Amino acid sequence: TAQLAAVACPLGGAGGLTYLQVGPMSECIRACLSAQGFRPSSETTGWTLAWGSTLPDAKFKSMRPQQAHNHIPGWHKLNNKGILAEMAEKCRAKGQKLAD
Repeated sequence: TAQLAAVACPLGGAGGLTYLQVGPMSECIRACLSAQGFRPSSETTGWTLAWGSTLPDAKFKSMRPQQAHNHIPGWHKLNNKGILAEMAEKCRAKGQKLAD
């Protein structure tokens, strides 16, 4: 039976792995993060991972290279068919103008 080697998370710094809860979080996610060595962060800036809802733009823009987030601003537009169709139509119209 093959054994998997433990891999250190590249996001972990001197303070260890911490997460910032942004909005609701299920017990399952909390348990998974804990099993991977993450602990909740009480800081608003020194966290390793933000999990939950989208961060406010100002906080997203001020993220450090060693920080990660499970959403990007505007992510909901990528899977909303109505918004996606509107954006596709705008792109098509712009492309047509460029072609003319």
